[in-house]
Amino acid sequence: MDTDDIKNIEKRIEDAQNLKSNLESKVEKLPDSPRKDQFQMQLDKINDLIAHLEKEKEELS
Repeated sequence: MDTDDIKNIEKRIEDAQNLKSNLESKVEKLPDSPRKDQFQMQLDKINDLIAHLEKEKEELS
């Protein structure tokens, strides 16, 4: 398989993990805010994306 495809997926995983870390810090700062639920939904979607990308990477390897 093309190593550029794998590198691209690795970059997307890294970007998603950085976004996840950023959102996690926001959730910690907003313990009782209505926006916490919005951030939590985004975190769930990012976790799904990371899992999908890791599976895709594994299939390409």
